Amino acid sequence: MEAAEIHAKAIAAALIMNHAVEVPTVPTSGDWSKDTAALRLRAVGARDRAVRMLGRLEDAVLLLLLALVFPLIIVGIGAPVALVVRLVLKIAGRL
Repeated sequence: MEAAEIHAKAIAAALIMNHAVEVPTVPTSGDWSKDTAALRLRAVGARDRAVRMLGRLEDAVLLLLLALVFPLIIVGIGAPVALVVRLVLKIAGRL
């Protein structure tokens, strides 16, 4: 066992012993409705899933936006550059 793992386990044990964190218990009857720690843990898990889903939706929207905006950026930058190159070539052709 590495030193970091021993340190993490010691911190976790100290938090549990000081009641800084709640540890859900496994009920013998199988009824989770009376264990408040388990219910809060379940609610946190549901929020995490919702946040991950929103994150994926945001990523999809950003990807779509990038796919639509990228060609416009290329045209917006490329057209002036092409015009400047054409102008320079015309000026060079007159010399």
